Amino acid sequence: MVYICVYTHTQTEQNFARMKIRGKGMEQTMIKTENVSKRFGSFALQDIHFELPAGYICGLIGENGVGKTTLLNILAGLYEYDGTISIQEKEYRTNQMELQQDIGFVFHEEWFDDWDSLIANSRHYGKYYKKVGTKEIGTTGKYEQESNKDTLQELPQLQLHAYNKELFLENLIYSIDAKAQNFTRKEGLNAKIYDITVPLSYSMNILDDYMYVGVDNRTILSRYEYSNNSNNNLKYENGTLLQNITSFKVGADLIKPYEDYIHTVSLSASYDIPENIKEDGDLYGINVDKYVPSKNRGSKSEFLSVFPTYQDSKTINLKLNHSLYDKENLKQFINHKMSQSIMYDSMDEPKLQDFDNYVKINHDFGSISGRVTYNMEDDKIVEKSIDNSFTYENFTFTAGYHNTVSTDNDNNKEFNTRTDLESYRLSTSYKLAKDYSAKFYTNYDLEKKLRNRQGIGLNIDDSCWNLDLLLEKEITPRSRYVQSTRSYDSYEQTIVYAVLMLKPIGGIRQKSIVQNSDK
Repeated sequence: MVYICVYTHTQTEQNFARMKIRGKGMEQTMIKTENVSKRFGSFALQDIHFELPAGYICGLIGENGVGKTTLLNILAGLYEYDGTISIQEKEYRTNQMELQQDIGFVFHEEWFDDWDSLIANSRHYGKYYKKVGTKEIGTTGKYEQESNKDTLQELPQLQLHAYNKELFLENLIYSIDAKAQNFTRKEGLNAKIYDITVPLSYSMNILDDYMYVGVDNRTILSRYEYSNNSNNNLKYENGTLLQNITSFKVGADLIKPYEDYIHTVSLSASYDIPENIKEDGDLYGINVDKYVPSKNRGSKSEFLSVFPTYQDSKTINLKLNHSLYDKENLKQFINHKMSQSIMYDSMDEPKLQDFDNYVKINHDFGSISGRVTYNMEDDKIVEKSIDNSFTYENFTFTAGYHNTVSTDNDNNKEFNTRTDLESYRLSTSYKLAKDYSAKFYTNYDLEKKLRNRQGIGLNIDDSCWNLDLLLEKEITPRSRYVQSTRSYDSYEQTIVYAVLMLKPIGGIRQKSIVQNSDK
């Protein structure tokens, strides 16, 4: 039995490189793909060609987001696809029920040692097979690095914002938002990302001001500039992305007074039409495989990436927001929100998105709120939370419970980032002076039995600017359970956050990782 390590790298289109694997004396082809493609919104897996002979173990390696999971889901029969697939020299579509009886599919679980390379793992676990060989195809030589010169760092983020202003007409409003990000290091690829967003909106009241109609147009220009790639095998081309999103809106804001309270109702519906006007160069950021030293375990793999926000699906958004106010002091004591979206895929087929339901009750000493999110396709609750807040003089205490469930349906799981999580959170804050307050917060993962986040902070807030200084310890649990400690393995980071908001124009954000370590 031969172990094959296949490394593929793709850039602009995020597609697999074409690859062909053949073995001597292997007459039967176990898996063969021809022009296999799959599209999810802006993501495209295109023209996959490969042959895998019987008797081989194949490891599929690629950059984050290129479509490894999508390809495996196609081979497992979970996704529809374009192109041709043959398994055991039989056409997959026409013999799917028969062939799936011989297909085993194991979803993601960390079995290999994550502090060592794939090749080292193959040599170790290969000892359990009778015949083992290793063939490396397309490896880049980026591993086993000894210094931090190629560590990617994010310099302070600069953001400028001009608030709503009238343009020519009374109800024609515009604003401008600009953002600059700088990702740099001494060795390896660097990137500067610039974003300019110009929202333009017009609205008018109809039916004696009981309803309003309007149109919003948001133009987004993103520029990606790459440098210092002379010593890198991966060449990136400067990229430009010009997007335009047009939204048609209709709604009503209603008020009904009663003897002791006031009831307000806000109904709204919008139809969003995104369009990519210009798209060239590399727009999917920097992907780096890097090995950093670890005191107890040799070296550990770390993956760094930067991606833009990208959407090209037409969407209908429906929202209801109603509240009850005390008639004497006009304080809100009940707020209820519901929202539902309908997204149209590349074939203009409507898909119901998550249904969101939120309730908040305010009282003399604080508030209590809860949220429930229902996934329409999976027919189950995927997110629920409850938060309690109590305030006494200068002291505020908040306690909350949060639970999320991963979705299983084919249409959403490629983009839905929810994972199975159950946790509670606690936070306290104390007002030191008029504009100064200190806080402490912590999160506890009930499933992993791990305090995954805790921190302290100082906030300064006046009429012109707001400054947040946070020192946070973040613990990310892994799925591997360690019998000796009766706990899940984890990865620790100590992080310093500095966020400065200049209220008239925007702000600056800086995140610095003080320490990385294994637990």
